[in-house]
Amino acid sequence: MGESSMPGRSPTRPVRERHVRDLLGRMTLAEKVGQICATTLPPGGSEIPPEVVERPPGIVLVPTADARRAGDRIRSFQDAIGTTRLGIPAIPVAIGHTFGALRGALRSAATWDVATVERVAAEEAASLWSAGLLATLASVAVDERSAASRSGPSHGGTSRNGPALRGKPMADPVLAAAIVAAQVRGAQGRDAGRSGRFAPGRVAVVIPLGVPRDGSWHERTMRTTLLVTAEAAVQAGAAIVVPSWASNAGVPGHTDSWLMQDVLRRDWGFAGIVVAAEGAIHGLVAHHEVAGTVDEAIASAIEAGVDVVGAGPDVAARLLGLVETGALPEWLVDESVAAVLQLKDRMGLLEAGRGAARPATAREPRPVGVPYRPANRSVVLLTDPMRVLPLADVEVIHVVSADGAASEAADPRDRSPDPPLGEDTASPDVHELTRALKNLLPRSAVRIGTPGPDDAGDEATVVVLATDPAAAAPLAGRMVAAGRRCVVLVCTEHIDGLDDLATTTATILLCWDLVQRDAEAIADVLVGRTEPEGRLPVGLPVAPTPRSVIYPLGHGSGYTTFRYSRLRIAPAVLLGRETVQVRCVVTNTGPHAGRDVVQVYLEHLTSTIARPGRSLAGFTTVRLGASQSMPVTVLIPPERLAVWDRSMRHVLQPGTVEVLVGRSAEDIHLSGTLTIGSAGALGPAGRS
Repeated sequence: MGESSMPGRSPTRPVRERHVRDLLGRMTLAEKVGQICATTLPPGGSEIPPEVVERPPGIVLVPTADARRAGDRIRSFQDAIGTTRLGIPAIPVAIGHTFGALRGALRSAATWDVATVERVAAEEAASLWSAGLLATLASVAVDERSAASRSGPSHGGTSRNGPALRGKPMADPVLAAAIVAAQVRGAQGRDAGRSGRFAPGRVAVVIPLGVPRDGSWHERTMRTTLLVTAEAAVQAGAAIVVPSWASNAGVPGHTDSWLMQDVLRRDWGFAGIVVAAEGAIHGLVAHHEVAGTVDEAIASAIEAGVDVVGAGPDVAARLLGLVETGALPEWLVDESVAAVLQLKDRMGLLEAGRGAARPATAREPRPVGVPYRPANRSVVLLTDPMRVLPLADVEVIHVVSADGAASEAADPRDRSPDPPLGEDTASPDVHELTRALKNLLPRSAVRIGTPGPDDAGDEATVVVLATDPAAAAPLAGRMVAAGRRCVVLVCTEHIDGLDDLATTTATILLCWDLVQRDAEAIADVLVGRTEPEGRLPVGLPVAPTPRSVIYPLGHGSGYTTFRYSRLRIAPAVLLGRETVQVRCVVTNTGPHAGRDVVQVYLEHLTSTIARPGRSLAGFTTVRLGASQSMPVTVLIPPERLAVWDRSMRHVLQPGTVEVLVGRSAEDIHLSGTLTIGSAGALGPAGRS
């Protein structure tokens, strides 16, 4: 693993469509070279560079800030390309964009709801497609911190003895894989798959491949943790892959033929295109020092498996020179061009007149009643020790930002009387949430700012918005010490610093992002109009201190309670490659309707390969009215029970597995055992 051979591939990738093969045969070398280059969309009003028109690129990159307003410029760009001899449109890719209503990796995963994620991705794809954008980035990935966290006693993906998280933790790989697959299905359509055609209103999904920073990881770790989401995305049909800028065991992602050829194309059956990350080709020279010149770096990347080598005015000229001097075989260029053309054909870009965006197809109608707000489904009620939520019959509510964000209050009447010094200003998030709460609680006094001296006698509830959990702890502590009911909304995915905040006994809601755009959804949760339906997508913290509070994977509360019963595991003895069905009955034992996430974990009691003490194997959601019961089934595919042996074969090994069913990795309600009765490989390395 990790050894890059030169050349890294052979001329074996088939060109399936005859007209794509015919088109490739009519192209000049300069036209071919253009198709495996990228360019950045010129700013508004700028002329399209003549070299771009001369050698039309395969991909045009559209920065995030311009994505929504880029429609006219994208159409002008495509029209200019359409005047060339072959008139092949480019694929406009939104750079840095993630899926709309569920922005962010942890926020999407916190829903534990593949149906909602798929729907959000489909709606966002239709919006992007209308603007002329035909590809965007998936928002779920797992990095090496998650891999390290799974090496010891488990809290569903965490270890008491593992390294401390710094920055943003990443979702459990099994959960992340399910979420990213849903994003791909939603954005590209279930019929697009690996070789199907894209329908109008669908866009290609771009996924990362490899490790996020330089390191040295064993192949078993790569396959069981770091590559799990990428594999799930490819199996769902993801069309575009971008290798990591970093290296593993000294081999940069852009020259790792093992990763791009053996794993991605051979084992996973990837049929899309591999696009170089921005600056990665030059990084092979300046950072990794595995190439002496940029020309050598370009040739090495293409030989290893990269199809589109990047943007820049000199890239096409360098490619031409490499082929003309014999430093790069033309059949390698043909192979990459064919892959690009096949993807464009699937997207309908080779049809006459398809280069310009058309209005998207109509979206499905939304249910009548409580508005459809995906943000509700990602909000996690982490802790509520004083039973503050939902806010019912509350006379006075104060809304304040713990971050000291300052923008002048729009309406002086929103301010609390005689506010403390420095709190007469508020962030847009505070204003939007205040207005949303006023609309839902017309009999309550909803004010901006912390309670002042004249409010000493009221029984106020203080809602604190924080983008830094550690910074919010002192304010929450003061409010609780003063006898106030306090709710802290953590508005960030950087949730490591929760220890001090949790010890204040304040209520903590994880909202994952600024609430300005989702104020109505957050207000619905606060007043009990909807439940906080999210669950933790990662166990926290990884390396607790003596004061730390442990929150396991899957943790989260709502406004009702559930009971699990009647566990059944079928088959009880696994003799082949059957999918295991874990069945139970879930009953809503509380006074309100609610949604629960039924989670199944595995502990391998006997195995020749060391496994995490407890790992997530599957999950499903159930929505029940008060006192309602429902049978649920969670499917466990055989690869979740398999191990990678010393020869890196994915095999089932005889032994006993404990099956645990519950509401989190530590809140287990039912348990049983499963016996693996026969050994056997699930297939070639990586293919299960």
